[in-house]
Amino acid sequence: MAAALELVEAAPFDPSELPTDGRACSVWIGSIGYERYRSVEDFARLLAGAGVERLVDVRELPISRRRGFAKSALAAALAEESVEYLHLRSMGNPKEFRDLYKSGKVAEGRAGYEQLLAHKRTEELRELAATIQEKRSALMCVEAEEDVCHRQVIFEALRDQLGLDLDIAQIV
Repeated sequence: MAAALELVEAAPFDPSELPTDGRACSVWIGSIGYERYRSVEDFARLLAGAGVERLVDVRELPISRRRGFAKSALAAALAEESVEYLHLRSMGNPKEFRDLYKSGKVAEGRAGYEQLLAHKRTEELRELAATIQEKRSALMCVEAEEDVCHRQVIFEALRDQLGLDLDIAQIV
């Protein structure tokens, strides 16, 4: 697992600064699961303190039993910290694959979701790539541990399918 994110002041990402000579440019992207956080306000402050400008919610359904982490309440808490909220349902992990993850069949769930991204969500993946290059962004789902969350598959698809050089920061 990657080390905890060191909080540093970061300049906003400017896509016009991408190299035009074919060189790869590293894109900073945060990764966070909210399951260990009790307070949505603390969660929002943590993201803002990490320099996140946009939180990309990659849950299929942006609902939660935990107070404050459903779409509207989360967006409001983030707005208080000047962090934009964006829900991308198309990047959500469908129930059939989530159920495999939850039942301990993580490899099978990953494989199904990988196939979905590779064959049915390629345009949506391109849109996500453009989105994370516009502003300093973090992907969010429920799971704190990325190895049992589909965020890891998304990062791999951005690298492998689209050739993005990602600098992934685990926000904890």
